Amino acid sequence: MNKKIIKEMQIMTYLESIKESTNVAYGYIKGKYRVNDIGELITALSCIPDDINEIKQLIFNLIKEYEKEIMENEYE
Repeated sequence: MNKKIIKEMQIMTYLESIKESTNVAYGYIKGKYRVNDIGELITALSCIPDDINEIKQLIFNLIKEYEKEIMENEYE
């Protein structure tokens, strides 16, 4: 159970990171934010694909854990 909660918290952390990066990028494009270092913005945005892959892997692992739990419960 704790492993699932940790994975769910990790997913939320990655989603929050993606949200923050995209909000800054959107604000920059719309002229709402000034970014002193464009390289920092590029770096933040370049992390998004990696974050998405991590989320996919965590979800895959959660599914496997839920399937295992269901199978164990069926045999009880």
